[in-house]
Amino acid sequence: MPNVTVLIIVAFNYEPSVRNEKRGRLDIYKTLANRDLQLGNLEDGKDDIAFVLVGEPDVKTEVCDGEMTAEILGYDTFNPATGSIKPGTKDDVYCWMIDTNYDGRSFFARRVHFPGADKDNQIKRFYKKLERNIDQDLWDSTLSLKSAPFKVPESGRIAVKIITSTHSEMTTVIDVRSGPGKRA
Repeated sequence: MPNVTVLIIVAFNYEPSVRNEKRGRLDIYKTLANRDLQLGNLEDGKDDIAFVLVGEPDVKTEVCDGEMTAEILGYDTFNPATGSIKPGTKDDVYCWMIDTNYDGRSFFARRVHFPGADKDNQIKRFYKKLERNIDQDLWDSTLSLKSAPFKVPESGRIAVKIITSTHSEMTTVIDVRSGPGKRA
């Protein structure tokens, strides 16, 4: 198989240490299978497609003077029924979270963001109640795809989780010690 350059591994869950990687000219991608595939009574038909794969979020990090930021650049989903890859847009990100000191075992959402939610009535009411006591820069970052600055983690790693408008979840771990944007 000399023409194979991509290997897609599909599972319902992965150990935190499993990463996308490149070995020679082979790109290896981990993908999450939809939990609906675990149901025993799925029909096999054209209209019963429950198999869509999501990759890791594409995250840009910047480190400066002991602080860092994370920014969501996008993500991809692969539909094996059509063979197409669809890039996710800002409007497709319902929520994203950062564990700013990831320990390699448990994800703790230490920062939560709702991009584009500034038009949501509940968010508007919440803002109105907090308005006097709010740090406007922190509030603005909560509604965007870029985080406010936070301390570089002692663990050397952060984890970023995205929840899309279709309720798909994807997580990536970034090793800050390896340089900005490097996967752990």
